Amino acid sequence: MLVSFEKLLARYIREKKRTDHFRLLQSEADVSIAFLTVVEGCFIELFFGDVGRFERRVQAILPLFLNGMRK
Repeated sequence: MLVSFEKLLARYIREKKRTDHFRLLQSEADVSIAFLTVVEGCFIELFFGDVGRFERRVQAILPLFLNGMRK
């Protein structure tokens, strides 16, 4: 199931890249896998930590991730 979600996310990224006219530093598949890895880490913090730490992680990582994946 996770592989199919990776493929679905990669397809979504490919479509957004086409319609929004931006370029990626890595392939859509790599961006998809990297994003899922970040999301998994944040949810682990939510489950085993607390909401405050989860929110801090999300606020810290999303701008870095979104700015870092584009050329």
